Amino acid sequence: MRAMPSRQMQRNLEIRRNLTAGSRTTSSATIAFAFLCAAAGLAYASQDRMPSKTPSVSRESELEARWRSALSDRREKMIDLLHDYWTKGDFVQNPDPAGGQGHFLLDGRGKPCPLASIIMESGDRDLIEEAAKRNNNVLVADITEGPILSWILRSGLTQEECILIQRPSLSGDDLARRVRPQEQKRLTADLEQVERSLRANAEQGLATAARRMAAVQRARNSDRF
Repeated sequence: MRAMPSRQMQRNLEIRRNLTAGSRTTSSATIAFAFLCAAAGLAYASQDRMPSKTPSVSRESELEARWRSALSDRREKMIDLLHDYWTKGDFVQNPDPAGGQGHFLLDGRGKPCPLASIIMESGDRDLIEEAAKRNNNVLVADITEGPILSWILRSGLTQEECILIQRPSLSGDDLARRVRPQEQKRLTADLEQVERSLRANAEQGLATAARRMAAVQRARNSDRF
């Protein structure tokens, strides 16, 4: 019994019949086009048998997806804590009574800056208190290692976003009567805009945070999530 021709063989036979059915003056361009169509058909038929991603890329995407899921709620919580901070309007101020605006984790009252407040309210008060003892004027932009960077990695926020959150303080008490109302109004507006930006760019920020956390895990050669 003769085997039935496959669908692709039938298609090739049909193309050949079409080539011979016309006049003998069929152009070489037409013949070339027909064979290109046949080649495209073969490629299409085999497409489903080819893996869409290499195993390493698939594993990488899976790891990032797991971190994205794990960090999503945490990121939302951090943004809510930022909202609580700026809506209260009790901002960190320069511990030096005669000093102007600056960057301080904690002021003389123990009042934290916006980012320090989020870290403390998330359950890491000791982290800020220790950091303030070492360098109360530390800038997030300058941090390349240590506990604060570790917190950022697991917060669902990116370091770039935390730089935006760490706004300058209010001036010291001696300047309060003259500049405090303007500074307070400006700081409120700035932090409100930062919150809007964080919420509007949530997908991009979360993707970046997940990618960095996955990179840290891969660097440690750890399969532990």
